[in-house]
Amino acid sequence: MRSEALLEYWFAHDARLEEALLEDIAKLRRNGLTVALASNQEHLRARYLSERLGLAGHVDHFYYSAAIGARKPDSAFYQHVEQALGEPPETLLLIDDTLENIRAARQAGWRAVHWTAPRRLGDIVAEAGE
Repeated sequence: MRSEALLEYWFAHDARLEEALLEDIAKLRRNGLTVALASNQEHLRARYLSERLGLAGHVDHFYYSAAIGARKPDSAFYQHVEQALGEPPETLLLIDDTLENIRAARQAGWRAVHWTAPRRLGDIVAEAGE
């Protein structure tokens, strides 16, 4: 199997868009909240998620580790996002499914919530005080 075919298979079978999540994101954005996707990804998969799955059209910003040169939970990842957004850390909210990333975001001064299924994004953001 050629490497391109293997990557295509992996990307296609390891990425699913949740319609409820996309609806929640759209509602948050309509209400004036900036939504950024901050993910640990390499360049090819980030492009697949952004362009082929269309995630870029659902968020205001997309930051990923390969482009940043640091991965969550490295503090450099959070610092890069802060600087790119031009926002102080205390105004930023990370919603993540990995506790290590939550702890690191809090150490960086961000607010952070551990996402566990089946919670809705809108409920999480409301609980966080956005």
